[in-house]
Amino acid sequence: MQVILQSGGVGSRLYPFTINKPKCFLKLKGKPIIDYQYENLKKYNLHKKLVIISNKSHVHHFQRYFKSKKYKPKIISEKPGLGSGGSLIKNIKFLEKNFILIYLDIFFNVNFSRFLNKYKNENKIFSHKTPHKFDSDIIIVGKNNIIKKICKKNSKKIFLSNVSISGIFFLKKNILNKKKGKIDLTHLILKQLNKTRFYSYFSNEKFSDFGTRDRYKNLKKNFKLNQKTKAIIFDRDGTIISEKEFVNSSKKLKVFKKFCKLINKINKKNIILICITNQSSIAKGFISEKKFGQGTAFDLDYGKLLIIALLIYIAVFK
Repeated sequence: MQVILQSGGVGSRLYPFTINKPKCFLKLKGKPIIDYQYENLKKYNLHKKLVIISNKSHVHHFQRYFKSKKYKPKIISEKPGLGSGGSLIKNIKFLEKNFILIYLDIFFNVNFSRFLNKYKNENKIFSHKTPHKFDSDIIIVGKNNIIKKICKKNSKKIFLSNVSISGIFFLKKNILNKKKGKIDLTHLILKQLNKTRFYSYFSNEKFSDFGTRDRYKNLKKNFKLNQKTKAIIFDRDGTIISEKEFVNSSKKLKVFKKFCKLINKINKKNIILICITNQSSIAKGFISEKKFGQGTAFDLDYGKLLIIALLIYIAVFK
């Protein structure tokens, strides 16, 4: 499997740490971060067909790093400024029919076998819970985890979801158009959602975006390679909300105050919150399955039955 590693930016948000080197060569516990990235790829035999797209002023770092490696990557030098999509389009002749794309400004320790086997040979995006949703591209999913919408970072539109694009993709070469120039990959994908399926592969495995000074410092402070993420599962009726009557509108949604206080405490920890509910109200005709599904899409545009999504709203905004 071909793996494309993108490192074409100048790393200005990490200055002065990255004035003379790529982000992935910053140190973590005495080792460059690229060591951890490479070891994770090697564990799943994904280190043999690497293509590195690098800012031309950083190429020598990668050449020196891979000098002692058995398998040499193809290193492409380019001027910064093309964007993640524009860079791929410019170098499309080097891409295989299907490939993995990874941004090198994320720390990751993931199971690539599971990633490749899920939604096999379909376009998919590795997604995760982000601690900085307003500076991230947020994913809105529909049925069967098919991505229905992407809310670009710094957007004024508010979404309840805090599931973000991680920076790891499985892509088909044919999604790339022939238009050259500065193109953001997320924008390119966004324009194709109506005609091409993209799946969200959600994972709670180890991810850390270290693209800013604060995030890099936080990664160094809290780094634990095999740290496990915990999850808490709540029943909805009688635990989160009152179950005195069937809920078929947002007006009937009455959340327990004690539960709000509990969520406030939990949300300060690295814990994933899950709500489960069996809705007999659907079988009894108080609410349609379609209407209920709209209410759980985590999209404020629907403005109606934000039932399960209410839990996530409380966790994120309270």
